[in-house]
Amino acid sequence: MYVGLSWGSYSTGNEIEIRRVVQEQVIPGMKQQPGFDGYIGGIDRSAENVVGLSFWETRDQAQAMTAQPAQLASLVRSQLDDYYRVVIFTAGFLQPSRNGGTSTLSLRINLGSYYVENEAQLTKTTREQFLPIIHTFPGSLGILAGVQRSVGKLVTVSVWESVGQAQALEAQRSKFSSLVQYKPTEMYEITAQVVNPGL
Repeated sequence: MYVGLSWGSYSTGNEIEIRRVVQEQVIPGMKQQPGFDGYIGGIDRSAENVVGLSFWETRDQAQAMTAQPAQLASLVRSQLDDYYRVVIFTAGFLQPSRNGGTSTLSLRINLGSYYVENEAQLTKTTREQFLPIIHTFPGSLGILAGVQRSVGKLVTVSVWESVGQAQALEAQRSKFSSLVQYKPTEMYEITAQVVNPGL
């Protein structure tokens, strides 16, 4: 599986229109493409940033979706796209909230870089130390990790029932300080979510 990440900034007055375009054009367009497994869209109102994560069976399928509808391109500035091969994906990552959807879910994104020769140790540490812990945190719904081995880049994305619960994970980053150089954590409110029923 591959995850495509798209980032951009927007003007506050455009939020409703962005949501409409995503729901009426972006998501239906993705559903028509082979290999589509799911989509999560999020917004950070304080920074006026948006993010979209799309899930695909192959890298080529993920890359084929770089072209966004012209209407969305006119609403979102400085759009950047990146792709990662998913190496860790927990059940429940693309599932609805345990509380029946009565509250807004939060998306936590960490980007980083690593030395490729440390990838085996990084994966081992994640599976043996990090994953068992994250499942004990209240509000944790799932996590994925993806890598770009050719350039030593990685991303971890987790879904939470609240921002406060997501922020509680910050202390765990020290377990990886010798293996990963992290950028600051990004937090988004999930505004759109769709999943392939077969995933």
